[in-house]
Amino acid sequence: MILFLLALVANDPPPVPNPAPKKVSATSPDKIVCRQFPVTGSLVQTYKTCKTVREWDMEREAVRASNRSPASCGGLAEGGGC
Repeated sequence: MILFLLALVANDPPPVPNPAPKKVSATSPDKIVCRQFPVTGSLVQTYKTCKTVREWDMEREAVRASNRSPASCGGLAEGGGC
């Protein structure tokens, strides 16, 4: 019995080190950032959305661009600012 166990231990392959996870710097556009948002109609329930820094930036710019258009004021800005 002991010889059988020694044979099993002797035949085990050496452990393979796990590859290190890809390191992403804090300012990298590929870093994933998760944010929590409140659920409409609830005081405590939230949902989480995870995107890369680049995706959050693109979404923010799209919202800013849509807010700059005259249509964002409901037609009130035809003569000037809202």
